[in-house]
Amino acid sequence: MRNLVLTGFMGTGKSTVGCLLAERHGLQFVDTDDQIERQAGKSIAQIFAEDGECAFREMETVAVRAALGGRHRVIAAGGGALLSGANRALLGSEDIVLCLTCDANELERRLDSPSGRPLLNDLSAGTVGRLLEERRDGYARFRQIDTTARTAEEVAVQVTAVSELRRVATLDVERTRVSCIVFEAGIATHLENARDVMPSMTQALVVGDANVEAAGISGSIVESLRVFVPDVHSVVLPAGEVTKSTVWLEKLYQACQRWRLERESVIVAVGGGVVCDLAGLVAATYLRGLPLVLVPTSLLAQVDASIGGKVGIDFGRVKNVVGAFYPADAVLVDPKTLRTLPPGRLAEGLAEIVKIGVVCSETLFRQLEDLDGAGSILRCTQVIREAIHQKVRIVQRDPFENGERAMLNFGHTIAHGVEAASGYGLAHGEAVSIGVVAETWLAERLGVCERGPLERISVLLDRFGLPLHVSALDEDVVMAHMSQDKKRRGGSLRFALPVRIGEGRVVDITEIDARSAVRFALRAAA
Repeated sequence: MRNLVLTGFMGTGKSTVGCLLAERHGLQFVDTDDQIERQAGKSIAQIFAEDGECAFREMETVAVRAALGGRHRVIAAGGGALLSGANRALLGSEDIVLCLTCDANELERRLDSPSGRPLLNDLSAGTVGRLLEERRDGYARFRQIDTTARTAEEVAVQVTAVSELRRVATLDVERTRVSCIVFEAGIATHLENARDVMPSMTQALVVGDANVEAAGISGSIVESLRVFVPDVHSVVLPAGEVTKSTVWLEKLYQACQRWRLERESVIVAVGGGVVCDLAGLVAATYLRGLPLVLVPTSLLAQVDASIGGKVGIDFGRVKNVVGAFYPADAVLVDPKTLRTLPPGRLAEGLAEIVKIGVVCSETLFRQLEDLDGAGSILRCTQVIREAIHQKVRIVQRDPFENGERAMLNFGHTIAHGVEAASGYGLAHGEAVSIGVVAETWLAERLGVCERGPLERISVLLDRFGLPLHVSALDEDVVMAHMSQDKKRRGGSLRFALPVRIGEGRVVDITEIDARSAVRFALRAAA
């Protein structure tokens, strides 16, 4: 789906339902009537009175063209907008159009105050019915949803079902694993509403950590699963990177044996990147593969760890060195779970989104620059959905990181070094922020990147409350950890570096240049 367009007679709820859907699914909402009034500087009633209906229809075509020119939008089109063949011709092949309908008597009740609706200035008996009849054939071109005697919430649920609006993408990894990624506010605690995207199951093992347990999220998921799954068990892990170990991998294997999981049993991982990585590795390896559902509850996990199938654990103090590619059958991204996070955890996830924007999407980076702080991501969830879309786009083309996907390692070579050197006292997102700044500095210094991005990136990360440098770490220790990086090839370190905002490339870096970037990262924090 490129855009969802809601059409239908005035009063059927296009704007109310459209706004609700956009907020729930992390999409931009556009009301063409609002756009016309904003551009004209006067109300639609004034346009009709002063300029006439023909002038309004011309403005309407301009507004429809502009609205359809974007993507990932919910568009409320004026009641007569898609009756025009010229306007319908603007629809793309991937745009979905739904027509909201309503009983004439109910519409008359809803429209009992025709103020601002020029075609209803004379609301005499039968006016609504007459206009509906005139437009019947035009509306009949589109799939219809009746809103009579239904709330906006009820209509939104049906629109979601028939349009598959919640789906960000279906990730097909060389036909070996197909992963359905959905985005919907509230889905984490109502998994019964996501049965259409999850594998069928008669037994489930829910793996969470102490944080999601304390927030009540894992308990709600267990209860929602029990609505349709006969046999549900759960394991609560300690929170933190220390859990990504062979010790806890073995404990989860023991849990699988204790509850006699079979090949059709489903692992449901609930939590941040640590839980997704560890439970994902269990699913990838126990009985040579179990169905896997991920419910990422941190921003970092929603935009990074849960997307693309990387699962694994740390070993020998080297991060993610043991693992596999095993995309989940379903990834259920619920922005409401982010409300339980402290600001620092939100900022960590924003570091990953900044990374994606810098090397993959200037549009995403500009969306980030429009945010006024880390907390504003809770109001602008379309940024999260766009980040997921960008990562899916790259993973789909390079699922096993043989080429383009390596761009997503931007910032991470130095990040993993400083993170490990800190004894993992430095949070992953903070380390990524430091790595992004240092590696951009290196790119500009080597002439790989044009001048300017370092300043823009630094300003943005600082606005989110993220560190740009770290002090009190040993340079040689950081370098030693970087020397074990799994991206190292032929004795050189491979860095993903920006060329400009929105574009990057992978470059082999000498140890001398890598050390200079580490020194930049370790200079005294301002």
